[in-house]
Amino acid sequence: MPVDWRDYVRRKLPAIGVGPEREGEIVAELAGQFEEAYAEALRAGLGEEAAVARAQAQVRDWVALASELRSAERRAPAPPMAGFAFDLRFALRTLRTNPVFASVAVAMLAFGIGGNTAIFTVVDHIALRGLPYPEAHRLVDIEHRPEQQPEVEAWCSIDNFLDLRRRATAFESIAAVSPVWNVVVEAEGETERLETLFVSAEFFPMLGVKPVAGRLFTADEDNRAQPGRVAILSYGLWQRRFGGSPEAIGKTLRIAGMQIAIAGVLPRDFRWRGEPVEGAATDIQLWAPLAMNQLARSPRTLRFLKVTGRLREGVTAADADRQVRSISESLAAEFSANRDLRFRAVRLEEKVSARLRPAVLLLVAAVGFVLLMVSANVANLLLARSAARQREVAIRSALGASRSQLAGQLLVESAILAVAGGAAGLLLSSWLTRGLVRFLPYDPATLTLSTAPDGRVLLFTLAVTLGTLVLFGFVPALRGSRASEATTLKNEAGSVTGGHGHVRLRKAFVALQVGLSAMLLIGAGLFVRTLDNLRKVDLGFKSENVAMFGLRPATQYDAPRKLQVFRTVLERLAGVPGVKAAGANSSRLLTGGRWDSQITMAGVEVRDGNLPWSFFNAVTPGYFDALGVPVKRGRDFSWRDWGGGRKLCLVNEALVTQYLDGTDPTGRQLAQGRGETPDTEIIGVFSNARYHDLRGEVPRQTFVNLDSRLDRIAAVTVYVRMQGDPRAIMPLLREEVRRTDPDLVVFDLRTLDEQLNQRLANERMLSFLSAGFAVLAALLAVVGLHGVLAFVVTRRTREIGIRIALGAGRRSVIGMVMREMLAVIFAGLAAGAAAAYLGGRFVESQLYGARAMDLVVFGGGLATLLGASLGASLAPAWRASRIAPIRALRHE
Repeated sequence: MPVDWRDYVRRKLPAIGVGPEREGEIVAELAGQFEEAYAEALRAGLGEEAAVARAQAQVRDWVALASELRSAERRAPAPPMAGFAFDLRFALRTLRTNPVFASVAVAMLAFGIGGNTAIFTVVDHIALRGLPYPEAHRLVDIEHRPEQQPEVEAWCSIDNFLDLRRRATAFESIAAVSPVWNVVVEAEGETERLETLFVSAEFFPMLGVKPVAGRLFTADEDNRAQPGRVAILSYGLWQRRFGGSPEAIGKTLRIAGMQIAIAGVLPRDFRWRGEPVEGAATDIQLWAPLAMNQLARSPRTLRFLKVTGRLREGVTAADADRQVRSISESLAAEFSANRDLRFRAVRLEEKVSARLRPAVLLLVAAVGFVLLMVSANVANLLLARSAARQREVAIRSALGASRSQLAGQLLVESAILAVAGGAAGLLLSSWLTRGLVRFLPYDPATLTLSTAPDGRVLLFTLAVTLGTLVLFGFVPALRGSRASEATTLKNEAGSVTGGHGHVRLRKAFVALQVGLSAMLLIGAGLFVRTLDNLRKVDLGFKSENVAMFGLRPATQYDAPRKLQVFRTVLERLAGVPGVKAAGANSSRLLTGGRWDSQITMAGVEVRDGNLPWSFFNAVTPGYFDALGVPVKRGRDFSWRDWGGGRKLCLVNEALVTQYLDGTDPTGRQLAQGRGETPDTEIIGVFSNARYHDLRGEVPRQTFVNLDSRLDRIAAVTVYVRMQGDPRAIMPLLREEVRRTDPDLVVFDLRTLDEQLNQRLANERMLSFLSAGFAVLAALLAVVGLHGVLAFVVTRRTREIGIRIALGAGRRSVIGMVMREMLAVIFAGLAAGAAAAYLGGRFVESQLYGARAMDLVVFGGGLATLLGASLGASLAPAWRASRIAPIRALRHE
């Protein structure tokens, strides 16, 4: 029979000369310690008498104890924190006696808090900190594209940039940036390919950049009539090639046969976060004046620049937008090439963060839901502990402890768990952040992200830790402090239905977990389905067994030399054993980059809202064979056309369908640019094939013969179709190019399938991470459900034993226990399905081939979770059916 430790203490403890209320508090605390020691001895396997003896051995000299208590009570009043210190020591001692519980709770909190901290670290660098430039809110991206065709890539010609810069008064400065160029540079006797940007002279001052050595570009050096032969190094290139020596300033680099002087060095942490670098896998190592670029004297119809401006003080982005739109209308009236083009000003911070914002928000939501589930699971664990400690709490309450004291002591236990979980989560977050960055479709060169926690991360972790304490600690503390002596004694006397309050609350937490996990499973299913659909999309070309690489001739090569070298390389590659076809284009497939323009075609009427527009590419003979794209009408390019001076092109079926109503266009003439005289003959029609993206409809395309554009092309992408796996022969391809011309630079050698996978990086990240969060959430829900049902079975052991004694069969008992949780499971599934539908509507723009209400995904997700939940319920139900009536009747 259990010992009444309160009575034991009152009998043993001599009078200590304090009031009844204080005496009750002391007796309660001592009785609690004896109760704890007694329970621990029983768990260690001791019999009841031995357990009582071990507990009583805690105090061997009651007179000495009473003397110490009298002395302590005569001292000055306890400091304000004395009660907290006692609660802290008591909580630590209690948790030490339950290491499994404490470890499980801290581990769950660590994963929840660590995951949230890792996501915050990434989001903070991408979206919250803003751009790393002074007064970045005044920087705007100035887009230039057809007003009625927002899907067209925004590029600006150099003439339009110069006109805008002269006329716009809303800006302190406006700068232009070229596409990334791969430039062959000779320095200090070594030759290498460097990724380079050509920028106007205003670029660095506009961003507030100051060189760590040397100077920036001057306006005279950015003069198209006589460009300066200077360059600025990145900090990394300066350290790597010149050892960080100040004497590097003034030294020369050899580029395209020209001597280029080093003017300056950029700061270590400088990165250009705008376009065209944003999202491109590149690290800019060399910067040159825009006037040095070979396209600097190109016509108004050639749009190849990105434009950024800094607003004047007091000018808003909306003011600037109105002004640039007005300027574009004036230019449209002056130049036929600008007739349908309009400028638009957008805050640069919004533009840069827009690409990853949907994915980041989804991950924030997912990891937040996981943290909510972790909190619910820990709350369930605490509720189970408080239910098991009802007798202890009831005795303390009977001895005079107030509810606030009891709740405070329980809350201190929760706080210890939260702090330990937060500390472990902070350590874990660095590792999780490193793993997360690998999945981001964002180049580490443009995203300088430290995984070491800084002040902002520490504050966030502290806030999340406090938030989890509120989520999982307060309800169990308040609930656990409500136990009364009468209720506890009644439950111990034999009530077979005790503990309903705890059970209902724990079921509510389980329903919440099931609902959240259902929502995450369905959401992950939508993203996985999207990725699968994109992988199965009809490309229009055959990506398997194709190697691809960039090929750049020396910059000093003129058009005739390029004409010769490109043909020689492709013919030699086609002769390599195992190669079926080889060809090249000017715009690499599936990179997101686009060359698009208005077109003028004889016999095509210009209608409002349906302006003749096409994506362009320049290709060589053999290109369509290398990609496996069939020519449906007319003929392909041939080497007989190469260098003949004729302007030829093939168009795709989408263009023929939209502008020519499907009639055969071969023999017609078209021109790039609106209002231009058609001068390019259509010689064939090729099958629709993907160009820059995998989503949406196949765009209208015009492929011109590359030899007619050699004056505008600095590099090409070569595609080589093999008879088998291209990886085995890739080194041979590089060597063949080197033997053909040692001055040719081969870069980005990979398979076309790898290029396709890189294009799916964003979708793969969403699929992988959302699936990981969903599986974790489902496991948490299943664990929580199993724990609650096991608790229910334990609480109802006497009732179940009586039912079995009265003739209830095992199937009946299993059914009774399973029904206990079915309502909880179905309530959670229903709520989760509804939430998943609403969430699906929010992310529908991220989906492809799937809808917010995708029945296959919904059915699969709900069925999976239902099966897992029923499986988790089966073990406790089976144990309930095996309960022996005699043991059940002895159960307490």
